[in-house]
Amino acid sequence: MTKFEQYIIAEKASNYPEAILVRGKLIKFDKFIDDVRASCGPWLSAVKNCPRKTVWRGVETDVSFISNKKVRTDRKPLNTDISLHQAFDTRFEEVFGWKPRSSGLFVTGTSATAGMYGDQTYLIFPAGPFKFLWSDKIYDLYAQRSMPGGLGALINKNNYKEKDICGAINSDNEIMISCKSYYGIKKDVLEMAMTDRREWKSIKNKGQKLADEFIKKYLL
Repeated sequence: MTKFEQYIIAEKASNYPEAILVRGKLIKFDKFIDDVRASCGPWLSAVKNCPRKTVWRGVETDVSFISNKKVRTDRKPLNTDISLHQAFDTRFEEVFGWKPRSSGLFVTGTSATAGMYGDQTYLIFPAGPFKFLWSDKIYDLYAQRSMPGGLGALINKNNYKEKDICGAINSDNEIMISCKSYYGIKKDVLEMAMTDRREWKSIKNKGQKLADEFIKKYLL
């Protein structure tokens, strides 16, 4: 892992850095916290009582340390045949009323799983109203597409759920979220910003536990 250059520029009374310098770029950490609090209320309320409160996304090309992005509504698959991709979406729309494969934000409950889908891993916060789909039986629809019974046996209300975000996060399976935009912070940047704080130094498995503690302490 590349070693980042880090300087704490200032520190708020609430004991998180106001800004940090990463590779010569000033990261306004306090603004990120303020923006997530202001824009992601429905999500934060939904995960407030979950044992694990984090969802992660792995990407290949994003070099932003902190991001605020719109969710694409014309997503094209990287590895899935386009006709199969469209068939998935058609079936999801028939059953659930929307097309998550082309217009959903794909996340999962652990950074390790997200890291399998890209070399850049981000902690994600959906902004504004949202809905979601997940399965406790299907961890990755494309990987399990050959199950007997065709799409009807795969994509139905027995296999996919529209409720229980805590269960979705805990499953470590893919979660497809419908929202207009989202905030993300790179895992390495979050760890750097927080692990200089004395209270965080004893936390193990920082990618997961530190992120959960960060959400509880500063966002809820």
